[in-house]
Amino acid sequence: MFLAIDANFRLRNRMTSNHYKSPTLGDGWAYLVPRAAYEEHILRYVNQEEMSSCSGFAAMFLANLKNVKGLRVSGVGGICCGRHRVWRANGLGDLQRGERYCNMDFIFWSTVHGEEYLCIVVSYDIACQWSWNFWSRMDDIDPSIRVKYGEGQIMFLVPKFHLRAHQASCQADYSFNYAPGVGHTHGEVVEEGWAQSNKAAGQTKEMGPGTRAMTLDDIFGFANWRTIENLDNVLGKRLLNAIKLFDEHYVDFNNFHAGLIVNVGETVLAEWDDMVKAWDNDHTELCPYTMEEDGDEGTHFKDMELKLARQEHSRLASGLPGHPSSLCVFVVEGIMLGEVQRGIELFITVNKYMIPTQDLELQRRRTNLLKCITHFRNLQCLLMPRLADVISEEDMERIENSDNEKPEQIKLFLPSECGTRSARIRACVGELPDVESQLREAEALDALQGVRDGLRARTGSSRFKMQNVMGQVGNTRASGILRQIDLRIHARKIRYRLARDVLLRLRGHGDWEQSIRELKDADWELKEGTTDDPDYIDAVRVEYCKSKACLDRSKEEVQLLCEELRRMMEYSLWKAEWWLSRRLGGEGMLSIGESVTAELADGLNSYALQQVSIMKNRHDHLDKTWTPLIEHAKKVLNRAPDISTLSFELKDKERSDADAQRAETEV
Repeated sequence: MFLAIDANFRLRNRMTSNHYKSPTLGDGWAYLVPRAAYEEHILRYVNQEEMSSCSGFAAMFLANLKNVKGLRVSGVGGICCGRHRVWRANGLGDLQRGERYCNMDFIFWSTVHGEEYLCIVVSYDIACQWSWNFWSRMDDIDPSIRVKYGEGQIMFLVPKFHLRAHQASCQADYSFNYAPGVGHTHGEVVEEGWAQSNKAAGQTKEMGPGTRAMTLDDIFGFANWRTIENLDNVLGKRLLNAIKLFDEHYVDFNNFHAGLIVNVGETVLAEWDDMVKAWDNDHTELCPYTMEEDGDEGTHFKDMELKLARQEHSRLASGLPGHPSSLCVFVVEGIMLGEVQRGIELFITVNKYMIPTQDLELQRRRTNLLKCITHFRNLQCLLMPRLADVISEEDMERIENSDNEKPEQIKLFLPSECGTRSARIRACVGELPDVESQLREAEALDALQGVRDGLRARTGSSRFKMQNVMGQVGNTRASGILRQIDLRIHARKIRYRLARDVLLRLRGHGDWEQSIRELKDADWELKEGTTDDPDYIDAVRVEYCKSKACLDRSKEEVQLLCEELRRMMEYSLWKAEWWLSRRLGGEGMLSIGESVTAELADGLNSYALQQVSIMKNRHDHLDKTWTPLIEHAKKVLNRAPDISTLSFELKDKERSDADAQRAETEV
C-alpha cells in the first residue's frame, strides 16, 4: 500500500458561519474525517507547535508567517494513493494552525485503521521528522495500530523532488531509489492532486463549514472518478515504458557485472551485495550508496550554504540589523546561473548541427535562464546598490541592454567581478564578498571531487570496453558512454578552475592554495584510479550498488504494474457480482424488496443489471487489451527466448475524440 501525505495551505476557510447554520450532511462518509472525533483529538494538543523540518522547503511555515486572523481553517492535510493519485476515504482533514503532528497523525489513522495491509509505504516531504516517535503518538490514538502492523511494516520515505533539499543524512535513508519494493514510485502525486483542487480555493474560502465540506467531498470524488476512468491507459503506458527500461538496465547491469568480476572479483561483489542487504534491514549499518570519506559530490557546497544560512539566522535572532535580502541566497543563485550558462555553451558546442528537438530544448533552456537572470538582477539592485560606481560605462551598458537572444553570454557581475577589494566593499552591502569567497571554496572542493569520481568511472568503463565489448553496436554504445563521462569530467574541470580563479581574485595568494591547487591537464589526465586504490574501489562499490538498485527498481516497477492491471480486471468481476447481489430479493436486499412497488423494483433491478453489464464489459476490454502485454512483460522479466514484438494503439480517455492522442508503441 502506497500513501502520499501532504498539507495544502491554499484551501483555507473564513469564519463566516458556523456548523449550526451550515451543517454537514453525511459527516465523515466520504473524504473528510469525522468532525466530532477529529476536534476531540485536536483539543488535546492545543499548544503543540508545527513540525520542524531539515529541508529547505518553507511551505510548512507559511501558515504561521502569514496573517491567519479570522480563519477557521488555515489549510488541509491530505492522503492519497502514492501511485495512482486516488484520494483516500477519510484521508482529508482541516488544519487549524499550520502542519502539526496531531493533525497529520489523526488523518493517517482515520484512513488506515479499519483496513489491513502487509506493508504501508508512506511518502511525506518531512517524513524524516514525522517518523520520529511515530509509534508512541499512534499509541495515544489507537494502540491496535502497533499490533496490526508492527514497526517494520510501515516504511517512511521522502518524495524524490523534495529529497534534494534535505540534509545529507536523509539522502539515502529516505530515498525511493534505494527502498526495496517501491519500483519507480516518486511520491509526488499528491502535489498533482492539489493542483486540481486549488482551482476551487477562492470559492470554498467564503463558504460555511458544512457547505465547504460537502463541496470538497464532491471535488475530490470527481477527481477520483476522472483518475479511475482513465487508469488502465495510464498503467498500460507506464508498463510499456517500464518494460523497455528494464530491458536496457538488465543488459547494462549484466555487462557491468561481468566486467567487475574480472576487475575486482566475485568475492568483493558478494561482500557488496551483503552490505546492501544489511543496510536494507538496518539503516544504522554502513550505507553502500555513499563513499566512506569524501561523501557525495555537492556535500561541501551544501554544508557551507547551511552554515551561512544559520549565521544569517543568528544575526537576526540577536537583534542585529538585517539585509534587504539573503546574502547567501543571492550568491548561490549567481553561482548556479553561471553553471547553467556554461552548460548551455557546452550544449551548443557539442551539438553544432541541431535537429528540431535539440533546437527546441535550447530555446527552452535559454528562456528559463533569462527569467532567472531577471530575478537575479532584482536582488542585485538591493545587495549591490553601488555597482554602477565601480564598473565601466561599457559594462553598465551590458547590464542595461543585455543580449537577451543569447542569455548564456550575459555577464552577471558578482562581487568577484568588481575589480579591487575596495571596489567590492564600496559596491556591496555587508559581507557579500566574504560570502562568495566561502561558497567558491566549497564549490572548488566539490568540483575536484567530481573530477576524481569521473576519472574513476572512466577507468572502469575503459577497462570493461577493452575486455568485454565486441562488435560495431557494442563499441558504438560504449564509446557514447565514455563520451558522456568525458563531458562530465570536462564540465567539472572548468568549474574547478573558474572557482579557483575567483578565489585568487578575492583572497590573493595564501595558504588556501595548498588544498586548492592549480589544476593542469597533465594532472587530471594521468591520475586515474587503479584496482589497488582504496578510493577507486570505494567509488566502484557505490556505482555498482546504485546500478543494482536501479535494476531492482526497474524490475519491481514492471511487477507492480502487471499486478495493478490484473487487479483492475479482478475488481471489475467482483463489482459485477456486487451489483448482481444488489437486485431486490438478492442477498442483503430481502427486507428492502418487501417495501417497494413492482414498478420501482423493476427499475432498481434494471439499473443493477445495467451496472453488471458495464463492469463485465470493462473486464472483457481490460482482459483483451492488457493480458497480452502482461504475459509479454513476464517473459521479459524471465528472459524467455520466444519473445515477440507487440504493437499497441493507446487512446487518452480524458480528451475528446477529436483531440485524442494515439501512440503506436512496440515492445
